[in-house]
Amino acid sequence: MRQLRRAVARFYLLGRKAFVKLFPPPAPDILPEPDTPTDLNGRVVIITGSSRGIGLALAGAFAEAGARVVINGRSRQALDRAMQKLHGRFPDVYAVQADVATPEGAAKLIGNTVERFGSIAVLVNNAGVPGRIDKPAWEVSPEEWREVQKVNVTGPFLCSGEVARWALKHGQPVRIVNVSSSIVGHGALNLGSYGVSKMGLEGLTQAIAADSDSAPPGLISAVSIKPRSVRTGMTERYFPASDYALMDEPGAVAGVFLHAATAPLGDIMGRSIDEPVYAADVAAAITLKGALAGAPPIDINPETYRADRNVPGIDQPGAYMHLLENPVGFYPGVADAIGGELQSRKLYCYPDPAYPELRGAIAKRHGIDPGQVALGAGSTELIDRVLRTFCAEGDQIVVTKPTWSFFMAFFRRWGLRPVQVPHLGSLKEKNLRHDLGGILAAVTWRTRLIYLVNPCNPTGAAADPEELKDFLHKVPTHVTVMLDEAYFDYSDIEVRLDVSRLLEGMPARVIGLRTFSKFFALSGLRIGYAYANTETIGLLERSGIPFNVASVSQLAANAALQDTEKQHQVRHRNIAERQRISAELDRLNIEHMPSQTNFVLFDCPLNQNRFREILLGKGLVMPDVQQFLQNYAVIAVGLPEHNQLVLDTLAQY
Repeated sequence: MRQLRRAVARFYLLGRKAFVKLFPPPAPDILPEPDTPTDLNGRVVIITGSSRGIGLALAGAFAEAGARVVINGRSRQALDRAMQKLHGRFPDVYAVQADVATPEGAAKLIGNTVERFGSIAVLVNNAGVPGRIDKPAWEVSPEEWREVQKVNVTGPFLCSGEVARWALKHGQPVRIVNVSSSIVGHGALNLGSYGVSKMGLEGLTQAIAADSDSAPPGLISAVSIKPRSVRTGMTERYFPASDYALMDEPGAVAGVFLHAATAPLGDIMGRSIDEPVYAADVAAAITLKGALAGAPPIDINPETYRADRNVPGIDQPGAYMHLLENPVGFYPGVADAIGGELQSRKLYCYPDPAYPELRGAIAKRHGIDPGQVALGAGSTELIDRVLRTFCAEGDQIVVTKPTWSFFMAFFRRWGLRPVQVPHLGSLKEKNLRHDLGGILAAVTWRTRLIYLVNPCNPTGAAADPEELKDFLHKVPTHVTVMLDEAYFDYSDIEVRLDVSRLLEGMPARVIGLRTFSKFFALSGLRIGYAYANTETIGLLERSGIPFNVASVSQLAANAALQDTEKQHQVRHRNIAERQRISAELDRLNIEHMPSQTNFVLFDCPLNQNRFREILLGKGLVMPDVQQFLQNYAVIAVGLPEHNQLVLDTLAQY
């Protein structure tokens, strides 16, 4: 019987396919998209809750733009005061007293508006109440909770329904603009019922946008606006007086609402626009989503690429010391490997996306399985990927202060909230170190990630192996530890902890990061790797992309790993030179930090920028850490002649 049904179904499908081919259906009529106003002149705009605060400021802004404005409130006295402020400048403003959180009030507002003006173009759902601001969510009474939800969510729902049904009946497009809040997605102390209501309002926006597909195209549109905190009765009660005094007046947020009312449908439909981002960068606010909209590009402007530098000797090997690159250039084994494959498909074809050879070499180096290794275009790309994978906008991360400077740009990009834990010790005592206990104390349920550079950039110090091991075993299970080991291969054997061999015994996810940019002199080929347990690597790979490492980079990295003789030379040359630098700084009575990296942090005896300019005139570009470390400076451990030039310059001061 089952086979018979399948045969009949197959026969029907083949027959229908042949019929459609012989007699194609007529093309459906393409309905024109209803006109979206590009200006507000003469358009009717309803603003609920507009007798004061943001609503009143928006009423003035829309009227100034030429709209016919309907204001609304529950209090006749408050509405009369608002009309007195508006009517002298804008005689075409109309007030409707109604409680729009009730079906009768919402119907009255929409009905009176149509009766007065004959149409509606924009509905701004602004009416809202904060509820109790002195209680945690679990102390709010059911009555208080219901009142907030009624005004902040039910009211917009009722008004949106009334105006949508009117639009459908009359074939006139209407745009619904919901006033959300900047606390959506983050929450705020003692604003539980308010925060939930605003999240509900965002959901209402998305629901209207989704359901609008059942209406003629563009007839009903919806957008949410998340304004910054401005001077209103609510913010005056909630914020300390010092914070309130720094806030803008309500009219400062009007621009994004005017845009939302007139923008093309594709720019706003179902979107939630962050008003502070809009004020700073309109294109980002309307084009990008999430935290990325408010994140500036990561622009490091390295001195290497300054075209106006015309200094003799500046292009010699090792002269650019500012990015802490290995001054030796390609390892011999790397140069031989690349040279031997110039005409090989190993370079001009796609690599095997599993990168088995390089993964295997890295795994062997660490004594782990190849499935515990992920490759990236330098450890910077992997850092960005870890943040995207294991953190969400608003999550808390714990970092040391100071830390690797570029990392600050990464967490800003994804809207993460840093908790900075200062280092212990001092440069004078030569004992700067991570405060591992302080980092653990800073972890809360909100914490999703700890970022720890070891050996540390910019101090050069390495954590005690036993203390680090103990720390990693105490990190809670909900936290991911990102251990940036960019300078690991420069460190002394006695300060190293091979975390890759301890992964299975740790409660938290631990991700070690290594780069081929520094010790292995491959910064130009952009390759690094992460190691972790198999499950964590599997999660991390979800945010990876195929072929993210170039064929030549894979070839070079593998060759560098095999060139153990050059590794030995690089390590011992670096140790000898940094010890010589440290001894000379001692002789000059210059406070500095003993280093486990390829740089030395010191207290510059003259202005750091002046120091860098002097050395630039001599053909050396030094690291710039002024904005992170007061007047401390960094000597990159370069070629012996360059190191000597730096020391001779310091000796003059």
